[in-house]
Amino acid sequence: MTLTIVHKFLHYAAKKFVNSIYGIIFMDLSVRDRNNGDHVLKKNSNGKPVLVLGMLGRLGDIIAAEPAFRTLRAMYPERHFIWITSRAFSGVLRKAPYLDEIIEVADKEEYLTCRDAMPADAVIYEFNMGNKRNSNIPSHPGVIPAPYKTDAIKLLHCFTRPYGLQCQDETPQFYLDPESPMPELPDKYVVFHCTSNSKHRQWQQGKWNQLAKKCIDAGFHVVEIGIVPVVNLKSDKVIHQNGVVDLHIAAKIIRGSVCFIGMESGFGHMANSLGTPGVIITGKKRDDLPEYNLYTGNYSEYGTLGNLVRFYGQFPDAVPVQTVWEITERTLLGEPLSYDECTIYCLREQLKKLKSRWSFRLTEPFYSLQSRFCLTLMRNRRKR
Repeated sequence: MTLTIVHKFLHYAAKKFVNSIYGIIFMDLSVRDRNNGDHVLKKNSNGKPVLVLGMLGRLGDIIAAEPAFRTLRAMYPERHFIWITSRAFSGVLRKAPYLDEIIEVADKEEYLTCRDAMPADAVIYEFNMGNKRNSNIPSHPGVIPAPYKTDAIKLLHCFTRPYGLQCQDETPQFYLDPESPMPELPDKYVVFHCTSNSKHRQWQQGKWNQLAKKCIDAGFHVVEIGIVPVVNLKSDKVIHQNGVVDLHIAAKIIRGSVCFIGMESGFGHMANSLGTPGVIITGKKRDDLPEYNLYTGNYSEYGTLGNLVRFYGQFPDAVPVQTVWEITERTLLGEPLSYDECTIYCLREQLKKLKSRWSFRLTEPFYSLQSRFCLTLMRNRRKR
């Protein structure tokens, strides 16, 4: 019991530390009006009524929800559009042409202060997706209720469907800052982002090193981004762009690459928005969701630029290096697999791995009905 409490406390402390690091690393705008730079909340700029979107969420959530920002702008073209967000991620949409003002807040209390300072005729949407620190927020007269429940998987739908917003399943847009400098990098490189916020969405360091070596042997440099470096391969072809990196610099690094390879994370959504071919190493979300796709647009089931590499019903660490490499190699050669081809290939490799185990062959006749169902599903998908 004591060990469980200690473990939970350490996990909580680690999350708070990571969030604070994000706040330091991705600092961009202070509270300002986009037109004149004043550090003042404009309650009703130029006499216009106000449209407010409160979204404090993470990098991937904000990028995935970007089409919803455009939808709201189209719904309320006459209003002064204000986005209230956390300091860590205010730079994501700092060049979005449809936003009139960005207000940064540090926590729930500051968010409430900003929101409640809005005039009574303000229209307010809140895309905070059940985040604990934003729960039980008291209602402002202008807050639009979210009457519809949704079990949507795609991040965009999680924000739009509760409000009944009619939003196209399109690729999010990332509006690059032309003044952000681009680091000097080689012509041919792949981008690695090796970590995720979830402890279940990780791939071992040794596998990243092996994959990096394969990319280098194929004639490509490896540029790693993210807070903490993971690849420790001793090679002058491994370039670390970790640590304090402006989001728009990271975006330019991803856009200039031949391929983005990473875990399911905010930078994966950034690569999707930039139109960079991507290989996303993923897996099950939970036991009742053995496979899923959070993306719309380029990396969706109907897109042409994203390959989701996973083993059915397994976490990402079950995926072998060779499986990731063979899919990556096709992308590097300019002949990427389609979404369905990638899915079938992964299932085929998973079945091969299972059938190579003597324990599997010995116990297969005694599998439970649930296990037999899963195997039948995989075999049917393989034949598809």
